[in-house]
Amino acid sequence: MKAKSAAQNLLMLSPRRIWVIARNTVTELVRQKVLIFLLIFSLCFISSAVIFTQFTFEAQFKFIKDFCLGAMSLMGMILAIAGTASLIPTELDNRTIYTLLAKPVLRLEFLLGKFLGSVLILLVALGLMSATFTGVIFYKEKELVSELRANYSQAMDNPEVRAFAETEEARILKQSRDPEVFKAIVLILVKVVLVAAITLAISSFSTSMIFTILMSIVAVTICHLQSIAQEAWHGTTEPLKKVFLGVVAIIFPDMNKFNLADELVMGNILPWSVALTSCAYGLVMTAAFLAVAWAFFEFREI
Repeated sequence: MKAKSAAQNLLMLSPRRIWVIARNTVTELVRQKVLIFLLIFSLCFISSAVIFTQFTFEAQFKFIKDFCLGAMSLMGMILAIAGTASLIPTELDNRTIYTLLAKPVLRLEFLLGKFLGSVLILLVALGLMSATFTGVIFYKEKELVSELRANYSQAMDNPEVRAFAETEEARILKQSRDPEVFKAIVLILVKVVLVAAITLAISSFSTSMIFTILMSIVAVTICHLQSIAQEAWHGTTEPLKKVFLGVVAIIFPDMNKFNLADELVMGNILPWSVALTSCAYGLVMTAAFLAVAWAFFEFREI
């Protein structure tokens, strides 16, 4: 009967109702001063990367990429947890959830609408952070190119000097206009969406926003250490320990699959096939956690 009811719910889904709930969720999240503060702090934090100048130009660009991408990943996860963890508890505290569910709104539609609203906010936040990151990169590019031209302006009549200056300028442009950065940003987006899904799954059975935030932080931390669990799983022979580590490796997604900053710093190129595989993995795990959230929320007493 439960399986039949679940199948009927899927057939009765209304994209229009989901979109209305998502729009209202965006409005609610925009009104949260904590999220606005976190976003402004993120933009200022990323902008501060421009002050680091005590390196060669290659080292400067590598540092800026590593610093900004790391900041985007960290602040994106914080925004995902802080924003998503408040969705269901806020509705319960304001008692608006009772009005919504009393209407012909399915619980799955409610969850998907809330999740979609959270994802839209994360898209805007990462878009702003990416724009700030791009501004920092191009500011540094203009600064270094201007400095290079000023240093060699009086010797440009010399063909060797001019050729050297042009080569150096080409190296600067290559570092500043690295297409691998786009792949890194896409992977960060998939990562923070997955974090939002994990938080929503915990929130679906939690009765406290604080508990949801703490458990989400613990879960995301485990996800970042998951590769260590896999190595330990392959290296241990103790049955109980092997079972425990195997469960951890299956339940918790490997967040290290979305970290491209280290590859950028090392100057490595990540093939699109690998990046798309990581994105597909993240989207599948996101769908899995949404299914878990639905399973808990569908039978929760409200």
